[in-house]
Amino acid sequence: MFGRSKQKDKSIRNQRVINWSVSFENVLEDPIGLKTFTEFLKREFSAENIMFWVACKQYSTLTDKQQRIKLAKEIYDLHLRPGAAEAVNINSHTRQYVLLNLQNPPPDLFQQAEKEFFSSTAATDITDLMQRIMQCR
Repeated sequence: MFGRSKQKDKSIRNQRVINWSVSFENVLEDPIGLKTFTEFLKREFSAENIMFWVACKQYSTLTDKQQRIKLAKEIYDLHLRPGAAEAVNINSHTRQYVLLNLQNPPPDLFQQAEKEFFSSTAATDITDLMQRIMQCR
């Protein structure tokens, strides 16, 4: 019985990894995928990227204007401000757009920044993660 349970667990893990390999969104939507990816980025010294993404997702769920203003400023200060402690790589136009809208931030303030995250850093990092997972199997 123990052998079957262990085999079933391995099958579930394998299916999960296969699902992750289909799209980056699958990794981020799966709590274990997000945790695995975050741990991977920490080991690669680039955890700021996923922390930025998580903060942007949290921001996009806020409906209270004061909460949006507070979180928008926190995200900007931590990730986008020149010299930020956990800076992420986005283009200057997007950074300027966020800065100009911090006093009255729209719900989609970080949408373009998230797109840039997906198209650059995330694509490379998820490919590296998937290769490492496949090597360990």
